[in-house]
Amino acid sequence: MPAAEAQELGMVSRVVPRADLDSAAQELAADIAGRDPFALAQAKRAVNLTMDVIGEHAALESVFDIHWTGHSHALSHTSNRSAALVGLEAMRRTNTGGSSR
Repeated sequence: MPAAEAQELGMVSRVVPRADLDSAAQELAADIAGRDPFALAQAKRAVNLTMDVIGEHAALESVFDIHWTGHSHALSHTSNRSAALVGLEAMRRTNTGGSSR
């Protein structure tokens, strides 16, 4: 979808030329950083609580459950189980920052 159309639909609040993207992002970040930290924290809390109320957390959990069920299915149908397990372990380390849980 073109950026102008996304703006018309209300999906984005501002469209800038690609050449100006970095400076526009820095300008926006500076504007946000200059605002009251307590007000920002409250706004973030309001958004997060709203997302919880509408079920975003449950939806994300469901997607991850389905995702890992797919991996389990693939493991049970692969001829090179060891290679698949190494790949899954690498993904887990990447997704958990290298911790073992």
